[in-house]
Amino acid sequence: MTAGYRCDCKFGYTGRNCEIKVKTNNCENHQCSLGSTCVALSVGYRCDCSPGYTGTYCSTNNCANNQCVFGTCVALSVGYRCECNTGYNGIYCNTPINKCDNNQCKSGSTCVALTSGYRCECRAGYSGTYCNTRINNCDNNQCTSGSTCVALTSGYRCECNTGYNGIYCNTPINKCDNNQCKSGSTCVALTSGYRCECNTGYSGIYCNTRINNCDNNQCKSDSTCVALTSGYRCECNTGYSGTYCNTRINNCDINQCTSGSTCVSLTSGYRCECNTGYSGTYCNTRINNCDNNQCKSGRTCVSLTSGYRCQCNAGYSGTYCNTRINNCDNNQCTSGSTCVALTSGYRCECNTGYSGTYCNTRINNCDNNQCKSGSTCVALTSGYRCECNTGYSGTYCNTRINNCDNNQCKSGSTCVSLTSGYRCECTAGYSGTYCNTQINNCDNNQCKSGSTCVALTSGYRCRCNAGYSGLYCNTRINNCDNNQCASGSTCVNLSVGYRCECNAGYSGTYCTTPINPCDNNRCDSGSTCVALTSGYRCQCNTGYSGLYCNTRINNCDNNQCASGSTCYNPNSYFHRCQCNTGYSGTYCNTRINNCDNNQCASGSTCVNLSVGYRCVCVSGFYGTTCE
Repeated sequence: MTAGYRCDCKFGYTGRNCEIKVKTNNCENHQCSLGSTCVALSVGYRCDCSPGYTGTYCSTNNCANNQCVFGTCVALSVGYRCECNTGYNGIYCNTPINKCDNNQCKSGSTCVALTSGYRCECRAGYSGTYCNTRINNCDNNQCTSGSTCVALTSGYRCECNTGYNGIYCNTPINKCDNNQCKSGSTCVALTSGYRCECNTGYSGIYCNTRINNCDNNQCKSDSTCVALTSGYRCECNTGYSGTYCNTRINNCDINQCTSGSTCVSLTSGYRCECNTGYSGTYCNTRINNCDNNQCKSGRTCVSLTSGYRCQCNAGYSGTYCNTRINNCDNNQCTSGSTCVALTSGYRCECNTGYSGTYCNTRINNCDNNQCKSGSTCVALTSGYRCECNTGYSGTYCNTRINNCDNNQCKSGSTCVSLTSGYRCECTAGYSGTYCNTQINNCDNNQCKSGSTCVALTSGYRCRCNAGYSGLYCNTRINNCDNNQCASGSTCVNLSVGYRCECNAGYSGTYCTTPINPCDNNRCDSGSTCVALTSGYRCQCNTGYSGLYCNTRINNCDNNQCASGSTCYNPNSYFHRCQCNTGYSGTYCNTRINNCDNNQCASGSTCVNLSVGYRCVCVSGFYGTTCE
């Protein structure tokens, strides 16, 4: 030891007096973990840890026991944090994020959360990212016969026009299938139902009423009504004419009186009253100057007042008609007609069956014929005749030969009279000579949904219950598809139509009428009803209280009227105190001193009384006021 002392130097220093700093690297043999940084200190070293590691030597990993569920652990200087996977959040990334919380899905679609974002699952009938595009299922519809396509949530349905049915409205409905037309009438199918076209002589909805055309006839003047197949005619008595025999006949209307004579109508016929110079039934006989006349060539002598004149026949001329004129030379008469020379020109006398100036037009007597019941008109030389179809007779074939009078047709069938006998036309579902064998086309039918099978002449049809449609009634009709429910109400599909379930505060068929809670209020005593979001309240008039303002407020409760006074309510606003004798004031608490204005005289003493006062006189005075 050097004399005296020695110095024990601190690490990093040397020298006798430890004044020399030793240049060493304290990190050469450090124990810092991989990834951490060794920092040499004056004495020793320290380890600067990488993120996520702690401890003297940075050997502790903060993520070693992390609780991150759906995320990645990130070690921090102190502790750690969880970096969450897409779709999760929370301290430990264990809370799923609901991407549907603020979704824009429309039209009742369902939001489905995805790893990134969400998607909208559309209801039937909608499309688009947010299901806000209405799909028109009618774009390529197969509806026929002018029917209307109605788009449904799923698919579509065809609304048939009257007279058609079927899924696509392509089946015409024959309204005559089960008709009740009688008496050989014809069933005519209409847009709605059918009508029976009656044969002549029948009437009624089903042509089962025999017509007597003389009922309610208008024949007059005691004429006789004769019923015809179609209508009637009136047979007039002598002296009457007209459709209804109501015209008095003037037999002179078509008289043959000549030469200016006068016609006189008789009960039967008429007579001619001749002018001077004429005679004969029709006054056409001239008192004749033509005796010994010289008229020639088939002439007519016309007696004149003085002398006569010769009226020449066609083809003659001259004073005595003895000059022959032939106007038929070069005539144009055809069809074997005869030319007749006239005084001026000629005329063609046609053979039967021809007409026209030159007889070159063939007459068809059938042009305006009255043949009925599909009979055939046969033109004759003069007139025509009707060739009747089997089962008809009469001049115009309008009389039905009816073999059905005692028919045995059954089951509502129609008897059809034949030339020989008759046949039964069966209604749908029956067969046999007399239609007494029932046919059931509904065996093994495919009608669904409780529908009713209706047997037809050929096959069957399904009569659907309310709420169903389709050939077999297996399509459910959703009456809510085009509902008019308003105000956020809910449409409820019914068998027939639909109904709207209204939210609170609305009423009416379509929930369009706001409900006034005050309509049936119980507010009393003239109070005012105030409608609230839920229910109502009664705003009471002064002097009333309570839920319905039916409690009268007693203003005398807790009154300040002095003892002995009486409280009363003069009105609804306040109370009053009715004071006993000798008291006054609002609350009757002021004692009235009747001596204040007393008239006691002569030094007398006034004594206050309940009512008034009295004077106590001094000696020598008396009287009420001690005067």
